[in-house]
Amino acid sequence: MKTSTFALALILSVLACKSAPQGGGASAPPNTATSGSAAADGADGGTPIAPAPAPAPADADASTPEPADASAPEPASPLVGLHALTFRAGAHPPVGAAGAHGATVWAVTLAASAGASPELTALFQQCLAAHLAASLGELRCAPAVGGAYPGTVPSGDGAQAVTVTFRTERDARAFAAALTEAPLHIGRVRVLCAD
Repeated sequence: MKTSTFALALILSVLACKSAPQGGGASAPPNTATSGSAAADGADGGTPIAPAPAPAPADADASTPEPADASAPEPASPLVGLHALTFRAGAHPPVGAAGAHGATVWAVTLAASAGASPELTALFQQCLAAHLAASLGELRCAPAVGGAYPGTVPSGDGAQAVTVTFRTERDARAFAAALTEAPLHIGRVRVLCAD
């Protein structure tokens, strides 16, 4: 037992001596740059002060990603659903009616995203320009009643949607039928965040 412990200590001590600097001065790992031109090639025995800089590539690789800028805004969440409000030719959709806080209304969810999105804002502006009873806000402010939103609708904190609300199912379905694309959801919701 003592022999193996001694042999191990001897090997470790030999390795430590080989990696220790000769002459007792401070040293740096091999391949380091030193100050001064003579010191750079080791002619004056100068003490290394910094690692050698990495050689610059001849031409920058375009596929190398740039470091993220901490002050840059986070990318917008992807939009699910309609990207633009368009109706079938000759359609005259109902404009809807806003619900008071706590009311249960019929809603047509046009689009949603996991967070803030300029596309959602643009769609909401189109709805307002068409004089629709539209809202842009968090999904938690309009929970589905008697069911749930489909799995394609983002959920969780910060999930937002553009919806148009109606007093009756008939009006909600007539509005959805007038669209050129199918909406994400047609169903009853409870209005929770009305001003």
